[in-house]
Amino acid sequence: FFMIGPQRWQCAKKQVFVVGGTHGNEPTGVHIVRSLLRKPNALDSFSFDCTAFIANPRAVELNRRYCDTDLNRCFKDDDIFNSQHIHLYEHNRARHITRQFSKTEDSNVVLDIHNTTANTGVFLLMSSDDIFSHQIAKYVKDKHSSSVRIGQWKAGVNPYLPSIGHSGMTVEVGPVPQGCLVPKIYHEAKEAIDLALEFIEKHNQIAKKEPEESDSTTPLEVYRRIGSIDYPRDNEGSLLGMVHETLQGNDFCALKEGDPILEHFDGKVVSWDQSEFGDTQVYPYFINEAAYYEKGVAFAVAEKVEVQIPTSYVE
Repeated sequence: FFMIGPQRWQCAKKQVFVVGGTHGNEPTGVHIVRSLLRKPNALDSFSFDCTAFIANPRAVELNRRYCDTDLNRCFKDDDIFNSQHIHLYEHNRARHITRQFSKTEDSNVVLDIHNTTANTGVFLLMSSDDIFSHQIAKYVKDKHSSSVRIGQWKAGVNPYLPSIGHSGMTVEVGPVPQGCLVPKIYHEAKEAIDLALEFIEKHNQIAKKEPEESDSTTPLEVYRRIGSIDYPRDNEGSLLGMVHETLQGNDFCALKEGDPILEHFDGKVVSWDQSEFGDTQVYPYFINEAAYYEKGVAFAVAEKVEVQIPTSYVE
């Protein structure tokens, strides 16, 4: 078992940011945000200040992932305050967004909506030490009409937009082609956001009387990233192959020794080598994600673990 460490999660949340368009060619989040902005009375109905906004409006207008660089890799302090990056649009956006979030940094929550071309389904990602986001994720998983998986990124300094909030979560839903709206994916993402906001509101109703504290813990199954596999490439970095057809679309299906994972254009097959991971059962995800070709990732790999989180009084 893995116990998530202590954190100031009990207090009422004062501000929640619902973010879309961190990547300009992922329109699900853009249109969820726009639908919220068209209903200001709905945003005003919460006990917290709920702010919805488009993170990368120029990239959204161009229907491109980014203009100069990936905005969702720009939120480390060293990058935000690096004057050598001032000419890059996304770094300027990161500075602007960070200033906006920092006004309520002790009690804010960030919900950042993304799409993937990979067959992840509803996949919620957060820092491994973020108690409140894990509690939100458990509530969403229990209540959502579709299957929900939960993933962790390492605690500490991270470049992702949600990492600058006191609590932050990436709501990743796929598969969907870049630049496209797919009804099933839109509704699954919208339901996840609605449930997350519902949980935060219920939490606040309890916490305004007294901070939520719990002596008990609840188990939660999570996927923890432990590496990634690149495509076959030549010395110049050009592709020599692709994801094997038997792996394509099988995100979160356990890999075993000898499973075909990659296929060279000349027909040579690359099989899974378990030796690097010992006895750890490995699960591939973000398989053949279109945006990760440039990052040298054919698919990421995770271990599945059970963590213990403080039990929330929210039902």
